[in-house]
Amino acid sequence: MNNFEVEQQLLEYVLESRGTERCGGADKDSKPSKTLNDLFDEPNLAALLPSQITSVNASMVHFHMAVAALENGSWLESKKHFEEFLSLCKFSKVLFCAVRDYVYVLLQCKLPSLALKKCEHYLLELGNSATEDDAVVTILLLHLYKADALLCLERVNECYEYLKQTVQPKIQGFMKSGAPATSAISKEIE
Repeated sequence: MNNFEVEQQLLEYVLESRGTERCGGADKDSKPSKTLNDLFDEPNLAALLPSQITSVNASMVHFHMAVAALENGSWLESKKHFEEFLSLCKFSKVLFCAVRDYVYVLLQCKLPSLALKKCEHYLLELGNSATEDDAVVTILLLHLYKADALLCLERVNECYEYLKQTVQPKIQGFMKSGAPATSAISKEIE
């Protein structure tokens, strides 16, 4: 969509609409001409939404709101929506991106302790056995974000040791492996 302010506003309307629909906030006597699901079936609206018609749900709306808020520099808003998305979702390709963006947002919100805690949690959850390109990039970025969080917490020696003993060997290993993820990692690091 490329206009993240408009996208964020549109998605806020969708969430508000879904919120009133779930909570019974709509008037019983009022009969809207179209329900929310009918609107998602319209091809013109589908072009405005950042996901496919069939996969629009509350968790995806929260994900796209988090990304739009991230692009707008609304760190606390982004944090709120990432937390909502991550509480609703199981690991998938989209979740890898959400996890790394969420930790980035925590660092931007000046919450390095929480960012460090989340990095450690997600690194344990993802494990080092993940082979998908998205997982490999996410794991590497989480290691870098963990080092950044340590630095923000003024734990300089621990950050240095972590970079030297954990991050550097991982980067070298990925670069030497010639895996398809290598170009994706190079692009993310630059």
